[in-house]
Amino acid sequence: MRILFTISTIICLLTGGATVTQAQVKKDSTEKKSVAKKAFREGIKLISTSPKDTIVNEKSVDPYLEYSGKIIRNINIERIGFEKSIYDSAKKVKKTVTKLANTLHVDTRQKIIRKHLFIEINKPLNPHELADNERFIRDKDFILDCRIIVTPIEGSDSVDLTVITRYVFSLGATGGGSPTAPKFGVYDANVDGRGQRIQVNMLFDPDRSPNLGYGLLYRKSSIFGSLTNLELQYTQLNNGFSFGDEHEYATFVRLDRQLVSPYTRLAGGGEMSRNWSANVNEKPDSTFLKYSYILYDAWIGYNIGIKKDIANRNRKFLAIRYLDGYYTEQPQQELYRDLRKYNNIFGYLAEFTFYRQNFYKTRYVFGFGRTEDIPYGFTFGITGGYVNQLRIDRPYAALKFNY
Repeated sequence: MRILFTISTIICLLTGGATVTQAQVKKDSTEKKSVAKKAFREGIKLISTSPKDTIVNEKSVDPYLEYSGKIIRNINIERIGFEKSIYDSAKKVKKTVTKLANTLHVDTRQKIIRKHLFIEINKPLNPHELADNERFIRDKDFILDCRIIVTPIEGSDSVDLTVITRYVFSLGATGGGSPTAPKFGVYDANVDGRGQRIQVNMLFDPDRSPNLGYGLLYRKSSIFGSLTNLELQYTQLNNGFSFGDEHEYATFVRLDRQLVSPYTRLAGGGEMSRNWSANVNEKPDSTFLKYSYILYDAWIGYNIGIKKDIANRNRKFLAIRYLDGYYTEQPQQELYRDLRKYNNIFGYLAEFTFYRQNFYKTRYVFGFGRTEDIPYGFTFGITGGYVNQLRIDRPYAALKFNY
């Protein structure tokens, strides 16, 4: 009897049980597609504008307040392609333009968008945090606009989220400078759809030697989903962290994790660079200041108060900074060797900040129809520490207030 029961149970699992599971999966998949399609249509209306639009100010949190505390069941990713104009949802872009854009452009991969999410499935919906995440994605240089649509699930306390994004055309060029010394550059802001930027900048100046100077930049957004950006750069264009008065070449690596939301616990960053003067103007040895230095600069901060009531945006932020810049070669001219800028600097700083910040979503303030996030609130900070320079310890203190 026991053997027959076991065999019949196995048969049930291999036949009827499997059939029920497949049906349920198919039903869930169909429901998920229906929710995403409905949210997609709503997202197009929110992202697109028209020439008749007027300035509309809306608190970024307002669309999500009614869903506060609901459990996030699914997070879907959708996009608006180049075939639709962001400035008019009824207007379609010409097929030839769309075809060319799609040929040259690689869409941002879904997993890359997910690496920029700090909202989580199976967690209660925090309307303020959701608005912060929408803004964080919209601020990326490879995203033109973003909306997160909430779809309630009938008969439950759950909701589905659909992240609607519209990408920028990632390839571009820059130009500037004077007619006799033009600057130009080319870039891809979203190489292979992976949230990474490669840029080459060049300067042609017949009065410098060599005539052509260049800079190379690589940037990766939210490496490993940590919300931390990585940047690598080599430059001959004097646009690094410069202490001295001469034209400088530099190589540096930089990590940066901003405080993306008042509900985020940690923020920080760091930079390590090597900088050296280059005699591109062919000055005489007696006047050219030959020097090189290495710089370490790092900070980390802890956000206090993230467990407060979600409507309470008052926060305290404690941060410390370490700075160490030392010369591997100082100028040979005695006149400059005792100047502060050509000597080693070392220091520690600490800052305690009390702040409250919210955002309005609006248009036509700084841009031409695209969504803009305008902050409002205040910041009050106290900074203290010491700096060692010219072999003398000096205390440092500062107060800051922004409203």
